[in-house]
Amino acid sequence: MGVWAGVAEAGAFASLLVSGALLEFFPWPSIFALSVILAVLALAGTAAVVPTSKDADHATLDPAGAVLAVAGISGVVFAIIEGPALGWGALPVMAAFAVGALALVGFVLWELRSERPMLDPRLFLVGPFSAGALSMTMSHAAVFGLFFVALQYLQQIMGYSPLVSGLVVLPMVAAFVLSPASNHL
Repeated sequence: MGVWAGVAEAGAFASLLVSGALLEFFPWPSIFALSVILAVLALAGTAAVVPTSKDADHATLDPAGAVLAVAGISGVVFAIIEGPALGWGALPVMAAFAVGALALVGFVLWELRSERPMLDPRLFLVGPFSAGALSMTMSHAAVFGLFFVALQYLQQIMGYSPLVSGLVVLPMVAAFVLSPASNHL
């Protein structure tokens, strides 16, 4: 988990500078073009470097679990994003919350029945696992929420360019990446 957290935080660190530089010199769709290029490079690198494995107990995909997870997370995230703009009682927001919650409950029930679940919900009954997952979720949500708000403030209120805004928050990102709590050492 520490390696995963370190890579994710290093990616956030680099993305502030790269996206700031792209937005400084190119129109905003350049961000999406870079994402496609990086995805293609990652796929090519994975195919070239990662060895194939022969699993005797070949795990099949879990399309029902994947659809339920995507529907659940998408519904909840859509509601959270649109709630402030449309109003928390607006029909699309309430419907998205309801669909998302029902899909997530369906996901848990489906995964409990599955022989090879994508994520076994019983893992969350293990104290250290659930505490670690909760602490990582809360710390990352708080820090990335802060970065989002700080960057908006620096650009829209202070008038900084995207690149300068990325440079201004760099010390905060570096402190987060280097902190033992973020890496769960």
